[in-house]
Amino acid sequence: MSPSAREVVPVMRSLLVGALGLGLFLIAPGCSSGKAKTFKVTGKLTNGGAPLPLPAAGGPPAAGAFAKGIQMGFVPFDEDGKRPREASRITFAKVEDDGNYEVPGGLLAGKYVVTVKHTPRGPATEDTLTDRFSLTRSPIEVEVSGNTSQDIELSKYP
Repeated sequence: MSPSAREVVPVMRSLLVGALGLGLFLIAPGCSSGKAKTFKVTGKLTNGGAPLPLPAAGGPPAAGAFAKGIQMGFVPFDEDGKRPREASRITFAKVEDDGNYEVPGGLLAGKYVVTVKHTPRGPATEDTLTDRFSLTRSPIEVEVSGNTSQDIELSKYP
């Protein structure tokens, strides 16, 4: 090996070790649990200080988020901080008879638009809130940065 080649080998070895170290540093955060941290989100949903009315007994059958005629969702703002235009990443809350709600599985940190639809006569009926809290019209926005309780009083929003 020539003298100049002997000088290049340690430099190349140092560059290779540095590149490998940087690569491990960059991918290590993704190796922890593989799952982003979510936060517990709870609260109370009311209108005029009272829970939204439930369907009359014996009303039409409903399932899922509409089982009680109340659909409440959290839609995240996009990565650029812009208000969402579609609900493809909506997460629904479970709303109890007394208005208390919880988001099963929690939410990631970030800003959300809250949507609320009230259809006590069944999911295919008219929203008694006249779509005031649809994705495109809802004025309700919440910030999640840790476990939080967000009470939402619909009558505060015209």
